[in-house]
Amino acid sequence: MSHQEGFWQKFVLGGVACMVPLPVMNPIEVVKIRLQVQGEMMNNKMMMMNNNTARHYRGFGHGILTIASEEGVRGLYKGFTPALMREGVYASTRAGLYEPVKYLLGEDSSTGGLPFYKKLVAGAMAGGLGAAVATPSDVVKVQMQAEGPVPSPRYRNTFHAFSTIWKSEGIRGLYKGIVPTTQRAFVISAAMMPSYDQTKHFLLDHGWVQEGPLIHVISGLTAGFVMAAATNPVDVVKTRIMNQHLHHHPSGGRYLSSWDCFTRTIKAEGIMGLYKGFVPSFLRLGPHTLLSFVVYEYLRRLSGLKPM
Repeated sequence: MSHQEGFWQKFVLGGVACMVPLPVMNPIEVVKIRLQVQGEMMNNKMMMMNNNTARHYRGFGHGILTIASEEGVRGLYKGFTPALMREGVYASTRAGLYEPVKYLLGEDSSTGGLPFYKKLVAGAMAGGLGAAVATPSDVVKVQMQAEGPVPSPRYRNTFHAFSTIWKSEGIRGLYKGIVPTTQRAFVISAAMMPSYDQTKHFLLDHGWVQEGPLIHVISGLTAGFVMAAATNPVDVVKTRIMNQHLHHHPSGGRYLSSWDCFTRTIKAEGIMGLYKGFVPSFLRLGPHTLLSFVVYEYLRRLSGLKPM
């Protein structure tokens, strides 16, 4: 089967594969978002002086227990519908375009594949486009997940969130954070697809592992670790910009740009401010990436497509 064949199958299978783990991963994502926005723009001294309010969630485990206690199981599944919508668009585009872009960059399986740096470019291009298209659902997801226990929630449901943001902030409100989310997607996709691809074919070329579930698990875990290490700072910036309201600042937001958010976070909270939520981020990305690739490879085999 040529790379043109199965083009739309790869889109569909990529989206389905990344949606399958979401019921398990959504609670982890909620805790990660809460950790990333709490204590925003507070330095370490202020955090210590205001410990009761600034540190409502004292880490991943405490966050899970606190949210479950205060908001019930529903609290851990806030933003689940827009999360499904986001994966359906973002993951489908990323998986569907990765291999065609590799061929455009000169991949030829008969001559030994493609240099790793070109795989990075292919992953970044495919993921960046997918994230840009999926930004509105990402904005809704972040805002719903960031909201803690309140008497009157901002949004009744996902579609009310879309309509409220559209009415109050316009199209700009639905696409706020498109720059950091696309930047994050460049990084995460340049890390995810190529690191899986490279790890898998490195093991295959050396004859250490054969094609099958084991190599999918090893390569998926490797990709998840690389992704978490590379993307956490960009993820913090993305989350904070998406969670702000445009009318809070004369220029249209609390942060003027991704760089403004990045530098102000470091000045106020230190470099570790960019690594808030790292543990839940890895706990989400590791298993999610592993399961996504295992399911994706399985669905490809059922559909008659060759392995990645």
